[in-house]
Formats: sequence, structure tokens, C-alpha cells
Amino acid sequence: MAAEMEATIDMCKHCFDVILYYLNKRSSTNNHMLTTTTKSKNHTKQHFEEEEEIEDFPCNEKFPLFVTWKKKVVTTTNRRSFLSSIANTTKEESYHLRGCIGTFSALSLSEGLKQYAITAAFKDHRFDPITLDEVNKLKCSVSLLVGFESLPKGNVYDWEIGLHGIRIQFFMNGRFYSATYLPEVAAEQGWSKEEALNSLIRKSGYKGKINSELLKEIELERYRSSKVSLSYEEYIDLVRKEEQLLMSTTLSEEDEEEDDEILDDIEEDGDDEELYY
Repeated sequence: MAAEMEATIDMCKHCFDVILYYLNKRSSTNNHMLTTTTKSKNHTKQHFEEEEEIEDFPCNEKFPLFVTWKKKVVTTTNRRSFLSSIANTTKEESYHLRGCIGTFSALSLSEGLKQYAITAAFKDHRFDPITLDEVNKLKCSVSLLVGFESLPKGNVYDWEIGLHGIRIQFFMNGRFYSATYLPEVAAEQGWSKEEALNSLIRKSGYKGKINSELLKEIELERYRSSKVSLSYEEYIDLVRKEEQLLMSTTLSEEDEEEDDEILDDIEEDGDDEELYY
């Protein structure tokens, strides 16, 4: 297993780069024009029209990993006070799962981030493929899985909510079942260990009775993850900062070249005698 390393914002940015390149390229191929009026979307489209191809993420370290896409949903609630006839309108923002797929095989980040950014966005069978119009509502999370520990068969509660992800596998009636939850899932859902385990068993596809006999057959592996998240708004800020830095660097290089040309002209026009002041 590779040495532990931290997930970084650049990994999430790369995932956004990948799906935007894919969506804009597909849109262009199908002769569909992006008709949004938002500056951020137009800015992103222009950015990727100028890119010939997305470069691989510059890291060949190998890790099991998951890419998660969530979509921002705004809920409007009207509450009327007992003492007033005027309704108070409140808006709450939350992110709902839009796709999450990964692998327990250790892949190089240069390959794995691209592969699972696409797979989670467009090939999670639980959801329709993500569309270009949804991208400005997305948040991307990258989880690098580390610290795997296999527990004895039947030892299904030796893990901590919020710290460990769990992966189960078992055979029942000649069929193999397997499923996993990342470390944050049980905490986000407010589950106890028993509730999380029961839900995970159902997620594996098992529809039979959950009892002590079944639990004795389950092999559980616990693990930790290094997770980082990036919203679309934060992604756009990063893209703009990179472009500003690139423009600044380009202008500096042009100024240096111009200065060199001026110096060359002076040397050619000047006398052979050197003057000192």
C-alpha cells in the first residue's frame, strides 16, 4: 500500500476540468450551443474551448479512491406566525447525492481521478447522467482511502462512526454480496452502527432476514479516508486565478524580451569606449 497522503483541492479541480471538457466537447460534437447567460458558465465554456486536451493529473501515486458529485438544492419554506398574517419565507441550501463511484484497487491518481470523475458523473446507474446545465450547482469530493484493516468474521461493530468507512462481504445461499459506505455516510445520515450496517447489507442487494446468523458470516473491513471538497463557485475562482497568474507571467516574459531587445539596440549603436559615471 502506498504511503498515506492528503487529498487536495487540485484533485477536485481536475475532476471538474474533466467533466466540463467532456460535456463541452460532446455539446460541440452534437452541434448544441450553450445558451446560458451566466458569466461563470460562459467563462468556463470559453476556457475549455481553448484547451485541446485535458492533461493528466500530475501524480502517479497509487490509491483506492472515490469521486462524489453532489448537487445544490434550494428549499423554500413559508412559515406563518400565530400572531401575524404575514408569512416568513426562508430558503435553505443543501447538497444531494448526484453520483458516487470509486474503486478499492490502487490506481495512479493520474489515471484514477479522470476515470472516476467521468464514471461517477455519467455512469452511476442510480442517477441520470449529469448535464451541462447542472454543473454550476455541483460540489465535487475526492476521497483517498487509507488504513485498511480486516476484522475477524462476525466482528461487525468494531469501527467508529465518522472515522471509519466500512466494507462488507459475505456469501449466502450460493451468492456473493458486497457493499461499502465511506466514513462520512453514517454520520451524515445520523445512523447508529446497527442502522448503518443494516442499510449496508440492503445496499449489497441482500433481501433476506438480517439476524445474528447472518452477521456471523459477514467479513468487515474498516478503513479511513482523506477527503476534500470543492464547489463549482470555488472551482471558477481557481480557474480565474490561474488564468490571471498565467497572463501576468506571460506579460512579464514579454517585458523581459522587450528590455533585452532595447539593450541589444543600445549596444549596437553605442561607441566602443565604455563610460563609467
